[in-house]
Amino acid sequence: MEIKSLTVPDDIKIIFTINLPENVLETAQTVNQLRNLVSDETLLSQIPFVSDVDKEVLRVKEANSIDIYGGLND
Repeated sequence: MEIKSLTVPDDIKIIFTINLPENVLETAQTVNQLRNLVSDETLLSQIPFVSDVDKEVLRVKEANSIDIYGGLND
């Protein structure tokens, strides 16, 4: 592959990504409105700063199981 007189090895893939600003407030409002209509995994996948949905689901479950006043919730 050749790009403007630069030879790129075949094992390197060049990926172009559109870099547009994201409206996180609008995304959060949409996710909130869809709560109880779609799965938590689907909702989390819409949030741009959540890169690993499965890991985030576990974090939320863990956070919800801890009582901030000193114990674990059942």
